[in-house]
Amino acid sequence: MEIWKDIKEFEGHYQVSDLGKVRSLDRITITKRGKRYYKGVLLKLSLSAGYYKVILTKGKKSKQVKVHVLVAMAFLDFIPKKELTINHKDNIRTNNSKTNFLE
Repeated sequence: MEIWKDIKEFEGHYQVSDLGKVRSLDRITITKRGKRYYKGVLLKLSLSAGYYKVILTKGKKSKQVKVHVLVAMAFLDFIPKKELTINHKDNIRTNNSKTNFLE
């Protein structure tokens, strides 16, 4: 069974799964014109330098993030730093399942 966890800094807006999928969540926001309902969807992943990336938005804040980093942060308690890397066991950069990372 697929497990979903909130993405740090984007709680209540986005979640990442242990299989490397990213989704937005259903939510209601208040605007000048009243309430606006957003239906959650599975996000499309874009490919850049062999890695899947997504763009996450919260208010006026927007951030492009590699999916494997999101999975590692949520499921391996990984804290991204420039000197640290996340290695894929099978050397396939698009396989972002949590079981594919070397700990």
